[in-house]
Amino acid sequence: MSAEIPEMADPATRSAKIENGILTVIMKKRPETQPKKIDIL
Repeated sequence: MSAEIPEMADPATRSAKIENGILTVIMKKRPETQPKKIDIL
């Protein structure tokens, strides 16, 4: 089994675990793909 990693994912932040036969993979988005915060006065 294989899966593609989206371009917005940061492979350096990956973690994975298997629990009750279920594989969970967690990756954070790359900083440059995060939404930008704009202050509204």
